[in-house]
Amino acid sequence: MKTFTRMIRRYVLATAAVVLLVVGLLLGLAVYLGLHYGETSDDRARIGTLAEALTPTADGLQFDPAQTPAQWMQGYAWAMVLDGNGTVIWQYDLPQNLNKHYTASEIASFSRWYLDDWPVFCWTADYGLFVAAQPRGSVWKYNIYSSAALMYAAAAGLLPTLGVLRLFQLAGGTAAAPPQGNHCPAGRRADELDRRGQP
Repeated sequence: MKTFTRMIRRYVLATAAVVLLVVGLLLGLAVYLGLHYGETSDDRARIGTLAEALTPTADGLQFDPAQTPAQWMQGYAWAMVLDGNGTVIWQYDLPQNLNKHYTASEIASFSRWYLDDWPVFCWTADYGLFVAAQPRGSVWKYNIYSSAALMYAAAAGLLPTLGVLRLFQLAGGTAAAPPQGNHCPAGRRADELDRRGQP
């Protein structure tokens, strides 16, 4: 009976350890994703603030005088504004090779990805499309998407797999269960029988 209790306790402790490990991993993942997507959200909010700080004046587009242009652009390498035709109508430290006319397909491409390996962020304003780039290598931009049918199939395949693993776990527990009844080693049982004088 003590052996059986010990085995049950061992299984309960092992299960608790696995549950705690999984919970810890999920919490770690939640913290990581929160920090990662929090930073991404801050970047998106900041690009909007930056675009709104640029206002039309008699001399063209200019940053709000509350800060210097360098302060507004802190963390960004360059910026530009495109009009409805894809022509650059304003720029700040824009590389010479990027100071050109852009087609609709080029704008659609770099608004999601990169422009000449610069990670760019875009914001639509009344004066045009505001584009700001962070330094090369500072941001990893990649859109991940998948078919809904594929995700459903993966989930449907995962449930039977978990069921099979559970069956293996139960089968292993049953195989390892201690024998029932008053079983003694063969040698000891024979000695007891001899002492009693029974055959």
